[in-house]
Amino acid sequence: MLLPAFVFASGGQRPDAYMEYGVGGGPEAMAGAAAGLRDDPSCGFWNPAGLTGIKNIQIEAQNSFLSLNQTLDYFSLGANLQDKIYCGLTLLAYSAGSDLEARSGPSLNPDSTFGESEIAGLLSGAFRLSSRWSGGFSLKLLLNSLGSIQNASGTGFGFDLGLQYRVDNDTTFGLAAQDPYTVYTYQNSSTSIIPTTLRWGVRHKVERLHGTGAFDLEWSQDLGFRPRLGVEWFPLEVLAIRGGAWVGDLTSTGAGTQPSLNLTCGVGVIIPLQSGLVPGQAWVDQIAIDYSLIPDPQQSGSLLHQLAVTGKFM
Repeated sequence: MLLPAFVFASGGQRPDAYMEYGVGGGPEAMAGAAAGLRDDPSCGFWNPAGLTGIKNIQIEAQNSFLSLNQTLDYFSLGANLQDKIYCGLTLLAYSAGSDLEARSGPSLNPDSTFGESEIAGLLSGAFRLSSRWSGGFSLKLLLNSLGSIQNASGTGFGFDLGLQYRVDNDTTFGLAAQDPYTVYTYQNSSTSIIPTTLRWGVRHKVERLHGTGAFDLEWSQDLGFRPRLGVEWFPLEVLAIRGGAWVGDLTSTGAGTQPSLNLTCGVGVIIPLQSGLVPGQAWVDQIAIDYSLIPDPQQSGSLLHQLAVTGKFM
């Protein structure tokens, strides 16, 4: 019922294409297989129902090292208030640079240059439906500015929905609907609809192997099916090694296109902080530094480096 056939932005380009870069040091290195993710501030982006796994307060900041003068910064906050209220705040700031060229016709020199910037803000809430079921939502505000280009800037409003079922402490199933209805309205009164993305996935932790595996089956109106598989292994309590793969263009019908295999990897280092909150435990608070290397979803054949810092205060 939530998937009517809307017309997308001209040329098939998403108004918020930068969202395809994803967020979070751990989920990114695991190929974005995050529908079953819990206990992470990036759940507000991937599946807001996962915020019910947060113990106290968590914050994360990430920078993506983009080419061509582009910038992408991400910040998130997740909080658990007395095991009753679970909430999150996510901010993304993207810029395509300030040296974009405008032309009214074919010419060697541009008529002018301009800048493009986009900002996304997500306010998330989650709740426990029972001891095993949890749900969540994210309300979205999207801002797009094309500098001096008249009537080209826009404002978007929308939401995401999430649901999770926790089989036990080690296994979680998740279902997320990203942008079931998110619309951009531009200064010239035209509108465009962001394509809906659905994610179904499972995440399983194997204690004896000190590892976690995750699998998502993702579908979007414009990109079709994209399976995602990720693994995480802790050879040491303070070191995480991650890897993953996702398949693109699996159901594409365009001329000359064929399925593509995209590999991801990353490493995380945990820095424990001294705390006396739990008797007999040396520390409960921690800072994690995560590096991820992923294929650039906007520039074929290029790799994207991302660095994230996360603080978990139990």
